[in-house]
Amino acid sequence: MIKNKIQVIALILVLWITHASVNATPWVDPNNIYLRVDIQQLADNNIIKSPINHWPLAWQDIGRDIKSVDVNTLSSELKQSYYRVMFHYRQAKRAVSTTDLKLTLGTDAPKFQHFSSSHKEKGEMSVTKSFMSDSFAGQLSVTRTLDPQDGKSFRLDNSFIAYRIANWNITLGAVPMWWGPGWDTALLMSNNARPIPGISINRQQALAFETPWLSWIGPWSFNSFMGQLEDKGRAVPNALLWSNRLSVRPLPELELGFSRSTMWAGDGRDSGFSAFWNMLKPSESDNKVRDVGDVNDLGSIDFRWTNSLFNQPFGLYYEMGFEDYGISSIAPSKRSHLLGIDTDLYIFETLVSLYIEASDTYHATCKCIYEHSQYKSGYRYRDKIIGSTYGNNATSLTFGVTMQTKNHSSFNASLHFIEQNKQNEQNEQNEQNKQNITDPYEKILELNLEYVFIFSDSRWTLASTARNSKINSETDNDIELSLGWEYKL
Repeated sequence: MIKNKIQVIALILVLWITHASVNATPWVDPNNIYLRVDIQQLADNNIIKSPINHWPLAWQDIGRDIKSVDVNTLSSELKQSYYRVMFHYRQAKRAVSTTDLKLTLGTDAPKFQHFSSSHKEKGEMSVTKSFMSDSFAGQLSVTRTLDPQDGKSFRLDNSFIAYRIANWNITLGAVPMWWGPGWDTALLMSNNARPIPGISINRQQALAFETPWLSWIGPWSFNSFMGQLEDKGRAVPNALLWSNRLSVRPLPELELGFSRSTMWAGDGRDSGFSAFWNMLKPSESDNKVRDVGDVNDLGSIDFRWTNSLFNQPFGLYYEMGFEDYGISSIAPSKRSHLLGIDTDLYIFETLVSLYIEASDTYHATCKCIYEHSQYKSGYRYRDKIIGSTYGNNATSLTFGVTMQTKNHSSFNASLHFIEQNKQNEQNEQNEQNKQNITDPYEKILELNLEYVFIFSDSRWTLASTARNSKINSETDNDIELSLGWEYKL
């Protein structure tokens, strides 16, 4: 099984890495929202020319673009983002051996996961070692958790080994992914669940086609991932997940993304050529009666468009998700949505990034988003939805702000208005239906605050969450605190 192979490879990496002469990572992980803001700044100003709405991002693309820029032509504001990205790029590429130590302690496990969430459990301690040569890259990350929600206290998440062939990277491991332009959440692939162990192939450099017939597509990237879901606690154990994404940038102001995830095979199901062929083609109908050979099919399309109004830059982005989409329907009935707008400004030499984002996975007639009639565990990994952090049958509205100062301190705040289990809102008013409700309608108001600073050569993170939750006539108030520490040997 893939998971067992991952563990064996990770043990081999322990011996290999300790003798490696270089240390680096080939891509930018979805774990630093402040670095993402800087990268987005450079992309919006056409300094970074490759697509960036798929994480992890290849450093090769970013480095190629920023190294070709004459920094003297940049505004004083853009220079700040340029120097920060260049610092991280050089740090990632430096030929020295380093070890990353990270410790996070909180009063409780976070209820929701967003881009760059600092931890998943109440407490986490991890040791990470990585290396890179001309053709190989690898990382071993060993994490011990406190009071884990899935009962797995020992984890090898974020461990991988990668090999480069021409302009393609082949990666075996458990690598976190984030697909789409959303800052708060993503509909098809997010960091809500733990990273799934598997194998992936992705384009290293997002270069445009040279032929005039296809050059209009602009820089493009492609990622294909095949992973194996858990073997226990699922309706169909050992199911496979095949996820693909194509990102293109036909104009400097426009980026498009096309994604698809398919759950297939597993114990008791056909995993031969016929099942593989059925997986390749869309479902014939949204309402098709499914048999043992059917798959759980999800897709999404997204875009981000950059422009300015009264000399104020802004980005408008949108993602539409499809559940069991079919070739017989031009507009699938089972859809989810994400819409947002963001902008940047400078206040006293401090970069301030603002966004407003709304998501909707509510379907009026059924709780069907991320669910399936045969793969009854749904689009989940270890009981966590692989897509939206708010799950299905939910709506959200988020106001977010990040701030970065010249003294290397950063601040992040987000205010969330969330409704979960919306389908049960009316049922709760009906006494006959009320007794059959297992997931009650819940209204949540949540404020997240985070402050990051450098002290004694370490990166410290102070975070707090204040939450007001209403279920029926009952109101619950909760405050969560966490402290994070990171150090590079």
